[in-house]
Amino acid sequence: MNPDSLNMPPAISETLIPTLNQTGFMTTWLDPYSQAFVKFAHLSAKPLFDIGATYGTTTLAALETGAEVICCDPDRQHLEICAQRTPANQKSRLKLLQGSLPNQINLEDGSVGGIICSRVLHFLRGNEIEESIFNMSRWLCSGGKVFLIADTPYMKHLKSFFYLYKERKKQGELWPGIIINYPQYFPTQIGFNLPDFFHTLDPDILRRVCTEAGLIVEQADFFARIDYSPDWQDDGREGVGIIAYKP
Repeated sequence: MNPDSLNMPPAISETLIPTLNQTGFMTTWLDPYSQAFVKFAHLSAKPLFDIGATYGTTTLAALETGAEVICCDPDRQHLEICAQRTPANQKSRLKLLQGSLPNQINLEDGSVGGIICSRVLHFLRGNEIEESIFNMSRWLCSGGKVFLIADTPYMKHLKSFFYLYKERKKQGELWPGIIINYPQYFPTQIGFNLPDFFHTLDPDILRRVCTEAGLIVEQADFFARIDYSPDWQDDGREGVGIIAYKP
């Protein structure tokens, strides 16, 4: 492999770095739910699982606690960059796994103590989100926790979509946050690295799907994405997070 291919692309801001596979950006900021995952890391007797880890922001933070982490991403180069960024004395606790949700990851049932899936679910369709969270529930051991983070419709650049989302939600649609041709809402320099399909989510949706998967919801709420551009930030509800555990 060409060593140059293992360099992270230039950041577009202090906190956002483009992915190599046209799925948006990795943030270098640990949001409140990612921080909760890292705090939980040292309590787990089993390995932790980071889905869609990109270049490893959360994986590296969890390794720092002494935890064993399975770092998973669809792009092999992302995984190799994460491995390169891992300190030598922590590499023995890092496992790399290439795969993507909903059905390209195979883990044994009950094999992990904690799962974080940050800014991945909003790239999936409704049935794929259901399948993914059901699989996470299987992979968790009893008492294990899942930490899910996604984008919401409450962002400044989505003002023209927000009213459609509210109407869909009022009509009782299960997946009111689906957006087609997502890059149209962004300036050219940002939209180039985004897929056409995007699925904004909210606490009600994540709570429903986690409960249907047999998980007990501990916390679910919006939070401010202070790592996003001021052009994206609005009223502090730009991100959604949920923590749920397996009984």
